[in-house]
Amino acid sequence: METHAITILIVDDIKLNYVILKGMLRSLNSKILWARDHKEALQLCEQYNIDLVLMDFQLPGMNGLELSKKIKNKNKSLPIIFQTANAHALETFGNKEQYYEQVLEKPIQKENLVNTLKQYVTL
Repeated sequence: METHAITILIVDDIKLNYVILKGMLRSLNSKILWARDHKEALQLCEQYNIDLVLMDFQLPGMNGLELSKKIKNKNKSLPIIFQTANAHALETFGNKEQYYEQVLEKPIQKENLVNTLKQYVTL
C-alpha cells in the first residue's frame, strides 16, 4: 500500500491549471486532491485530513478569498496558498494573515512552488 507524507488540495476550476500543478507536485510524496469549486473544496476538507491548500482566486459561485475564510473558520492552522494571476485583487483585502499564508503569481515555477510548500509542510 502506497503511503503519502502529505495531502494537498488544489482548488481551481480550470482543469489545465490543475494538471500543471499536479505535474509539478508529482515528484513529492503527496496525495493530490482536486476541487473545481467551493462546494467540492468544502466537501473534501470534511472528508480528508488535508495538509495544505493551493487556492485559485477566481472560482465559480464564490471567490477563493471567501472560500479560504470558510476553511480557516473550521481549521485555522491549515495553510492556504493562493496560486493566481490576480495577486493584485488579493491585496485589496485586509487581514491577509487570517485567511491565507502566501500568494504565488501565475505562471508558477516548480522550484518556487516546492520552496513555498516547504515553508508550511514537511515534504
